[in-house]
Amino acid sequence: MHCVSTLREAVELCRAPFLDEFTLPDGPGFDDWQIAEREALADEFGRAIARLVGHYIAHGDGGEAVVYARRWHEDDLLSEAACRELMRAFAVDGRRAEALRSFE
Repeated sequence: MHCVSTLREAVELCRAPFLDEFTLPDGPGFDDWQIAEREALADEFGRAIARLVGHYIAHGDGGEAVVYARRWHEDDLLSEAACRELMRAFAVDGRRAEALRSFE
């Protein structure tokens, strides 16, 4: 499926927060813009990776679902959705003990 390969490519290209550790000393307007863009891109990343995880879960490919769910969870430790999808991915992959550990 073309959409899945495009999503995979996009997720793989995301390696760090937008302009991580870059600031302009006399640019408060720039910093405000940068923060807003970083948050928007983080949201877009979350939607893309959630779609990938959902696709792999729906198609019974727990291994790939775990790879992307783990990446999502590591990227956003406070996301309940990421944690929930990681547990589902483990379950689909037949790794019940890991799903329960993730819950704890």
